[in-house]
Amino acid sequence: MSRWKIECGMSRVHFSIPYLLFSQAEGCFDDVSGSLNYDPYRPESASVEARIKVASLHSPQSRIQAFLRNQLLNAQCYPEITFRSDRVRILGDDHARITGKLTIRKVTYPVTFEAAQFAEDYDADGHKALQFNANAVLSRDVFDLDVHPLINLFVGHSITISLDVMAVLQTEQAYP
Repeated sequence: MSRWKIECGMSRVHFSIPYLLFSQAEGCFDDVSGSLNYDPYRPESASVEARIKVASLHSPQSRIQAFLRNQLLNAQCYPEITFRSDRVRILGDDHARITGKLTIRKVTYPVTFEAAQFAEDYDADGHKALQFNANAVLSRDVFDLDVHPLINLFVGHSITISLDVMAVLQTEQAYP
């Protein structure tokens, strides 16, 4: 089983929620960390753990950034979002389904990410790297992401999370 470390500076988590009927409140988390365990001979035994610092969320619009970071996700009281996989199901050469428990604002709920575009390469420092994208759509209601009764009328109930992950090989097991 090889262990890979999620590269904070090279990985991003994009967050989007319908806002004001026809637009999207979007942000990006820059402080993402965690690890992957992967055995190419037993890919179904793979696992993922990730942590996201809520305060690292930024948006081009300062009002949207303040709303997402301080009101919706409440970074001061709930500084981290975490994910721990329960199962990785390989569906093809470039497609996997990663199911696990996502915790937002101390509410934990099962979530499935559709992952694709797996690529092994080398990072700028010459270390072996693994890259992939993953997406999930969550319900705001499940994670108790209510803000204010009036504001809730203008905020959608589905949240789209998109991941761009680069992980660098830490330890590699010898395979037969």
